[in-house]
Amino acid sequence: MEYEGAQRLVIVEREALRQFSNPPRADESRLQESVGAICEIAASKILVDGDAPFSPVKVSADDVADWQTSHKILH
Repeated sequence: MEYEGAQRLVIVEREALRQFSNPPRADESRLQESVGAICEIAASKILVDGDAPFSPVKVSADDVADWQTSHKILH
């Protein structure tokens, strides 16, 4: 992911991918369906941790749950 001129590797945990909807799946199609939300989550984490412009960003199931709550998308 490129964000404000810095390239960051985004690591999406399997359980994070399964968190996006029912039935829980962690496959390529779920990743493609969820890429917009994953980018939002990663961008918000980058804003919090702006000191490391090239370090990887990990997206966990807790991050997805927090994102869903903030967007009122509960499955």
